[in-house]
Amino acid sequence: MSSNIIFSKSNMSRFSGVALVAALAGAMLSGCASANPADAQQSTAPMAHHGDVHVADAWIKASPSGMTSGFAQLQNTGDKDLALVSVSSDIAGSIELHEMTGSGTSMSMTQLEGPLAIPANTTVTLEPGAQHIMLMDLKKELQAGTTATLLLTFADKSTQDVEFEIKEFSGAKESYAPDAEHQGHNEPGEHGDH
Repeated sequence: MSSNIIFSKSNMSRFSGVALVAALAGAMLSGCASANPADAQQSTAPMAHHGDVHVADAWIKASPSGMTSGFAQLQNTGDKDLALVSVSSDIAGSIELHEMTGSGTSMSMTQLEGPLAIPANTTVTLEPGAQHIMLMDLKKELQAGTTATLLLTFADKSTQDVEFEIKEFSGAKESYAPDAEHQGHNEPGEHGDH
């Protein structure tokens, strides 16, 4: 069965008008991209985006084995509060959200009680000596210059794969107070030296 398509002059004019409108809309939308070169050069670390959560400067401290920490900036660009409930990856046997409390030489690391709140229109920074992602029982060596993918799960059940850059870091050498909940990783130097 053959099908014949017949274009009249008026149909062609309408078709051309629709194509022109579509082309103009595309050109106008491409103008919404940032032209500020500083925006593109803020960080060489991987950046991810899912819904209202933008993840930037995501990195993990290089470690041959045992445990280490991950850090990032989590920006909630929406009008509703969000919460990060878990992080998972095949590179570690266990991953928890942690925080540091205390000051000076009496710093203590504990698992967050409940999810990590990311208030509306706010950026939460996971950084050495503060809130961070704790990767325990590493399944492989994490070498500087490589990347690892972590899956972030939010309270609304949405998930986001984020590529973390693995890099050397020798700062923030805290000494951790004993904590029954984290036996086996509470001695100085056993936390990947955040």
